[in-house]
Amino acid sequence: MPAERLATGPGAICRHVCGKEELLGAATELGGAGGASQCEVIRDLALRLFDTIDAHPWIGAHLARSSGQSPTLQAFERLGRPVQALGVPRPARFTAASAPADASAGTAPDSTAHAEAGPWPDTGGRLRRPPLRMCASPGMRQQCPPDAEGRERRGYTPMTEPTTPANETTVPVLPCVSVEDTLEFYEALGFENTYKQTRPYPYLALRLGGFELHFGKAPQGLDPAREDGGACLVMVDSVAPYHAAFVGAMRRTYGKVLATGRPRITRHRPGASRFSLVDPSGNSIVFVRRDEPMELDYGGSKQLQGLAKALDNARILREFKDDDRAAFRAVKSALRKFGEGAPAADRARALAVLISTSAALGEHGDDVPAWTAELAGIALTEAEREQVEAELHNTSDLNND
Repeated sequence: MPAERLATGPGAICRHVCGKEELLGAATELGGAGGASQCEVIRDLALRLFDTIDAHPWIGAHLARSSGQSPTLQAFERLGRPVQALGVPRPARFTAASAPADASAGTAPDSTAHAEAGPWPDTGGRLRRPPLRMCASPGMRQQCPPDAEGRERRGYTPMTEPTTPANETTVPVLPCVSVEDTLEFYEALGFENTYKQTRPYPYLALRLGGFELHFGKAPQGLDPAREDGGACLVMVDSVAPYHAAFVGAMRRTYGKVLATGRPRITRHRPGASRFSLVDPSGNSIVFVRRDEPMELDYGGSKQLQGLAKALDNARILREFKDDDRAAFRAVKSALRKFGEGAPAADRARALAVLISTSAALGEHGDDVPAWTAELAGIALTEAEREQVEAELHNTSDLNND
C-alpha cells in the first residue's frame, strides 16, 4: 500500500522511508472511507490489517516482537478512535479495541514457507502470536481500564479484564527422579495415574479428588536427600481426614507408617492445621487447612514465658517448618533451664514432646524410658492428662511396633 500511494515500485520504497519502523508506520497508516459509519471504519481497518499481514507475514512477526513500539501503537490507536466514538464505556474500551486487532493479527495464516520469504526468516513460522495488547501511548490509554495506566508504567499490561472468567486451574509440575518409585508411592496413597511417559523424557500425571500433581524430568544435580526439589500446597477444609486416610493406606500397603526417611508422612497433632507428604524425589506436598492463621510468632508467643513459650515455639517448628530436630532441641533446653519452676502441666507436655519428637527422629531411644517414668509421676488434671495423651497417641499412631 505505501508503494501504491507513492506511485512507485516496491523495490524503490526504501528511497522514501528511513527504515523499517517508518515503513511499518506507513503500512499501519490505515483509514476508513469518508462518511463511513464507525462500525464500517473498524471493519475496514481490521480487514486491511489482516490483508497486510497475510501478504507479508514478516510484518506480523515484527509487530509481535515490538508490541510497545510505534507501528503497533499506531494500529491500536486507529482502531481505538472509532471504538471510543461509538460510546463504549471506558472500562470496556481496551477489550473492544483489542479484539479486532487480535483477530486480524492472530488469525493470519500460519505458513513457515510464507514466513521464510520475508526479511526475517527466523520467525520459524510462528505467526499465531500472543495478543498485541498494550496501553503505552496517550491514545491507547483512553482505551485502557482506569487502573491500567499506573500498572503499565511499571512495565506490564493488565491481564485481568472484566470479561475474563474466573475458571483458572493451576497444576504444579514437580521434579521426578524415578517415575516408578514416584508412581508406587502415590498410588499406594490412593492417587490415580492419569498419564505416564518415560521417553523421550519422563512425565507423570496423578489425581486425587479435585487436585492434580504432575511430575517432569529432574534437573541435573538434584539430590532427593536435601528434600528441596519442589513443594505444593493443597488447601482443604480439614486436614485430619487426609492424614488418617494416608496413614491407613500406608499400613495396608507397606505394613507400617512411613514416618521417617523418604518417602514419609509427618505427624498430625490434634488441632494442627497442616501436615506434609515427602515423596521419593524430596518434594513436599503440604496439606493446609484453609482457615490457618496468617501470622505466626516464631520463637513462641510473646504472651508466654519460660517453658510455655518454648513449647509454643516447638509447635510452630514442627507444624509449619517440619523441623522436629529444632523443636526437640528447643524443648530439651527449655526443660533443663525452666523445668524446675514450671507448672506441672507444662513439664508434662514438654516430656511428651520429647518422647514424640525422638520417635519421629528415630533418635534418643535410650532416654525415652526415663522421660516416660518422669511423666507418669506428674499429677495432672483430667483435661491436662488428655492433652498429654493426645501427644503420645500421635506418636503411637506413627509407631510400627
